[in-house]
Amino acid sequence: MPLYIWFRYVALGIVVGVLIPSFVVVDFSRSWIVFVLVITISFVLYLFNLSLRNILFAALSISFIFIAIGAIRYSYYDIRQNTITYDEVITFEGEIVSRPETDYKKQKVVVLYEGEKVLISVPRYPKYKIGDVIKIEGEIVEPGLIEDFDYGKYLKKDRIFSVIFRPESVEKVGEVRSTKYYFLNVLYSISDSFEVALNKSLPEPHAALASGLILGIKRNIPDDLTDDLKITGLTHIIALSGYNVTIIISLLSIMLASSIGRKRAFWVGIILVFGFVIMSGAAASVMRAMIFSILILYSHLIGRRANQTNIVLLALVLMILYNPYSLVLDVGLQLSFMAFAGIIYLSPLMEKYFQVSKFKSFPEWIRSGLRETLSAQLMVLPLIIYYFGTLSLIAPISNLLVLWMIPLSMGLVFVSGLVSIIYLPVGKIVSLISWPALTYIIEITKALAKVPLASYQFSEMSLVVPIILYALIFYAMNKFAKKHNEKVVI
Repeated sequence: MPLYIWFRYVALGIVVGVLIPSFVVVDFSRSWIVFVLVITISFVLYLFNLSLRNILFAALSISFIFIAIGAIRYSYYDIRQNTITYDEVITFEGEIVSRPETDYKKQKVVVLYEGEKVLISVPRYPKYKIGDVIKIEGEIVEPGLIEDFDYGKYLKKDRIFSVIFRPESVEKVGEVRSTKYYFLNVLYSISDSFEVALNKSLPEPHAALASGLILGIKRNIPDDLTDDLKITGLTHIIALSGYNVTIIISLLSIMLASSIGRKRAFWVGIILVFGFVIMSGAAASVMRAMIFSILILYSHLIGRRANQTNIVLLALVLMILYNPYSLVLDVGLQLSFMAFAGIIYLSPLMEKYFQVSKFKSFPEWIRSGLRETLSAQLMVLPLIIYYFGTLSLIAPISNLLVLWMIPLSMGLVFVSGLVSIIYLPVGKIVSLISWPALTYIIEITKALAKVPLASYQFSEMSLVVPIILYALIFYAMNKFAKKHNEKVVI
């Protein structure tokens, strides 16, 4: 059995090992002996089957070893010495350990208290930054359900188990000086300056859309445009998720490869990805997007799907070992992974269809962009329906009409924003080049949102639904592959 197949058994073992305790409570302090027995017995079975040349059973034995290792990692990560007493007013000082999130009326800051993260809603002014030490007085509570939204589950992926919604007093009392905080604050200041420059150089809602495309900032986007983006299945274009960036980088790499070659496209793409990270402030979602984007670029460079599978599995394993909560609780990670899977496995099959359809007359770079966009869209559709309860019936059309414009729009917005930072009067003139592209996106979105039955809203959604949908997708893929004498390389 080739080495890359052994790696897949190891990787899938870790994924299953992290997945099991995500749903079933495992007390590592009481069940550690079970883990030791599983690892010992599995290792003996591995040696036994290897001596008999039962390679499949030997590989399965290896998987069980790493299932136990994955479960141990989750259990260790899940250990929490909670010293916080909820539902009481406390006064404490703590440093801000992540970038404050600001909307039109408040800031959300994450502060360390007794070794744990506490999320605090504070007034919009004065502005705080990462590394500031603030003194807070307020009632600390455990996050729970807000209407139908499980806020506690949402925060858990970031290891936040406590919140203060309405502090009685907040005061800055100091600042932690470190190279890490200094570097991060420089990145955040670049991102903030870029947002201000866009707001000054573009009219609304163009400025808000531009900030959403480049920085993932949604707070200034009008409610009607937000609703239209949701109806048309285009919300992802203003979200800094790996899913969004995966599609964009895929399109860019295809366009670049057709003009400058694969190797040069790879290095240009790397520069663009790191530039994007700097402009957006290096948020956690952006860092994940960076990893998947680099994988996209590398997969186009090597062009071998078998190796691509191991690449994406390696990325997934490293991410969930770093934060085991992310496998089940981080929707962005799931969307990124499935979008990448769609590009690897579904896109080549869709190319077969394009070769025998009216699309065969299209230029290669357009065909490639369409098939990879549609492949990613189809593969994330079951997750979008499950998590957001919305099925955009018009999404395939809206994405076909809009996504090809996104890389161009981002490039034009980047240039106009950069010039506006340097010298605003010239920036306002340069911003005129991005106005038509942004207008196109806005008008197409508004027009398609008005189409009758453009989307369907589900009242409740069971986990069984996405499982069935993925089973149907994989069945259709294999059926189509057999019809065209292809095979799905996994």
